[in-house]
Amino acid sequence: MDYTSVKDDIRKQALQIRKEFTDDQVRVKSARMFEFWKMKFPLKGMHFVHLFLSIDKFKEPQTSFFLDHIRSHHPEIRIVVPLTDSKKGVLRHQLLDPGEKVKANSWGIPEPTHDNQIVLPNSIDMVLVPLLAFGSNGHRIGYGKGFYDKFLVNTRPDCLKIGLCFEMGRINAPLPADQHDVALDWVITENEIVKFD
Repeated sequence: MDYTSVKDDIRKQALQIRKEFTDDQVRVKSARMFEFWKMKFPLKGMHFVHLFLSIDKFKEPQTSFFLDHIRSHHPEIRIVVPLTDSKKGVLRHQLLDPGEKVKANSWGIPEPTHDNQIVLPNSIDMVLVPLLAFGSNGHRIGYGKGFYDKFLVNTRPDCLKIGLCFEMGRINAPLPADQHDVALDWVITENEIVKFD
C-alpha cells in the first residue's frame, strides 16, 4: 500500500472516531489541552498568535479556550486566523478583532465576515495547527489539501508550530513525509504535551 493510501485510511479512521465524540467530550478534552498549553507556553514578548477557528461538525479541539485567554490576559497580542483561498489552494491570514463576527464558509470553516489587516507568515510567533493524527517524528495528517504545509514553510524558524490533536490520533511510529511536509515542534493532546526534535 502506498503512502497516500495509508494517509487516507488514517484520515478516514480519525474522522470516524471523532464523529462519535459527544460535544461534552470535545469540550472536556479541549479544556485539558488548553491547560497544558497555558502552563507550558508563556506568551511574553509575542506579537501575533495564529489559531484556527474550530469546525464543530468535525469535532475539532475547541480553540475558543485559547482565544478567550489571549484576549483576557494578553490584550497586547494580536490574534490571526486563516482564510481559505480554495481557488489558489492557499491560506491567507487576517487579524481577528474582539467582537468580530465569524461565519462558516462554503466548506464549513468559520471565517471573519469582514476584511481586516492581512498578516504575513513571517510575522507570526506561534501557530496552533489543526490535525487528525500525528506520528512520533512530528509529522501530521490533516484533511489532505496541503493548506497548512504551504503556510508553515513560510513561517520563521523560531515560530512555534503546535498541533492540537486528540490522543486517539497518536500513531506510535514515524509518519513518512513528502518533500513539502513541515514537521511540528509540539503536539498537545488531552493527556500530555509531546515535543519533537
